[in-house]
Amino acid sequence: MIINLNEMPGFVRFEMEKLGGMIAPKLKKANQYAFWSKPLIFVAALNLFLLLLVMPAEDRSIPLLLFCAVAGAFGMALSQEARVLRKEITKLSFSYMKKRIEKSSIVPDPVKKRYAALIEKEPTNIFLHFIHFLEEEQNRKKELW
Repeated sequence: MIINLNEMPGFVRFEMEKLGGMIAPKLKKANQYAFWSKPLIFVAALNLFLLLLVMPAEDRSIPLLLFCAVAGAFGMALSQEARVLRKEITKLSFSYMKKRIEKSSIVPDPVKKRYAALIEKEPTNIFLHFIHFLEEEQNRKKELW
C-alpha cells in the first residue's frame, strides 16, 4: 500500500510525520544495508562460481577465493542486519500507534480496544487501521465542538 501524505487530511499527516520522524534513521540505515548487500552477494556468488567451476584448478587463487567468500558473507550479514532493522521499525511503529490509540481521551475505551485489537490481528493493514482511528477521533472532536 502506497501512502501519499499530500492527499491526507492534516491531522493524519501530522501523526504520520511524527511516526516517520521516529523511524527515519533506522529506515535509512536498513535501506542502505539492503542496497549494498545485494550487489555484494551477487558479485561474490558469481565470482565464486566462475573461480570454482569454470576456471581450471591450477589457475585458482586462494586469496581471491577467500576475498569472494568474505565479501559474500559480509553481504549476507548486511542483508540480515537490514532484516533485523525492519523488524525493529515494525515494532516501533506498532508500539507508537498502540500508545497513540490508548492516549486518546476523545474516543471511548471500547472503540480504542477495538482498534488496538485490529492492529494486533491484522499487522498488514496497520496503517489503514490507524488512519481509520484518527479519522474517527477527528469526527468525535467535531461532534464535541
